[in-house]
Amino acid sequence: MTETTDDREARRGAMRRRLQAAMVEWEIPAHLRRGLEDWVIDGLVPGRFLSAVIGNNLRVAVCLADDVSLPALPQLALLLINTVPYPALELDTWKGVR
Repeated sequence: MTETTDDREARRGAMRRRLQAAMVEWEIPAHLRRGLEDWVIDGLVPGRFLSAVIGNNLRVAVCLADDVSLPALPQLALLLINTVPYPALELDTWKGVR
């Protein structure tokens, strides 16, 4: 069965709502939420800090983190593990595919 545009938009809308709720639940800092949402839903590459987090590069993420983002690293990791579909965790293959 072929997915229609309406089906794809409904799936994206459901994922967007799920991700937004999870970001609130995991207390993700507000200034990081749009970048995460754009990445997961639309495949738009986020800034350097979020790219390092998504790419599992702790050393770079710690170096780039601001005072709010650094203490949120554990919550970001939990969000990615528990909410984000696995293919979105592969930076090179996910960008621009949505």
